[in-house]
Amino acid sequence: MLVVEKNTGKREHRGIGDLVTFLRPDDLLLLNDTRVIPARLFAHRPTGRKFELLLLRRAEDSLWKALLRPSARARPGERLELADGGAVFPEDRHGEGRWSVRFDPPLDLERLDVIGEMPLPPYISGGWRFGGPPRLPDGLRRQPGRGGGANRWPAFH
Repeated sequence: MLVVEKNTGKREHRGIGDLVTFLRPDDLLLLNDTRVIPARLFAHRPTGRKFELLLLRRAEDSLWKALLRPSARARPGERLELADGGAVFPEDRHGEGRWSVRFDPPLDLERLDVIGEMPLPPYISGGWRFGGPPRLPDGLRRQPGRGGGANRWPAFH
């Protein structure tokens, strides 16, 4: 945990166990119980052309807003195959790489945990270290990101 002294700007690294030493009796502590979903997916045409999707939010049961690349190569209505044998169909192009995409079968969180990858900011390479992504204890990790997609970055960096 990074601690910044308000008056001097002095910075020091402390453990999360030290948090209680910085709280006053009238402070309010909020717990964010959302989790980052594995919103990065890979798909391909039957001919082999590969595509990457970054899910932004669920619009309907099987319809999601997503970033799709290479966006210029995608065609509305074409079938892109997913790792589990399902398919994603780009429907509407919204510009700047954004698309509405439909999944068949509809994409739920259990399926997403199997075929999706954790989105990482571009300045982090090499995947997760130390045996996997950071996880909260099960009792604290209840809700997927409120936006339903990659708009919730993990606070490990």
